[in-house]
Amino acid sequence: MPTARAKRVQENRTREEFAQAIHDSRLRRFGVGVLCAYVVAVPLVFDRGSDWPFVVSKALVSHVLAYV
Repeated sequence: MPTARAKRVQENRTREEFAQAIHDSRLRRFGVGVLCAYVVAVPLVFDRGSDWPFVVSKALVSHVLAYV
């Protein structure tokens, strides 16, 4: 029968493995990539021919990245 200390050590090891699995996840990397694209693309995208050149294109890019 394992002791209480052995159970805690096993739980900590399991938590560390789970945290490492989340850190290495492809879904997490994809999400971070989308957030980085949002930070880069929103300030750079605008249409000079529009009445409100920044607002409309910013909203469009924001909505597209939100759907992703």
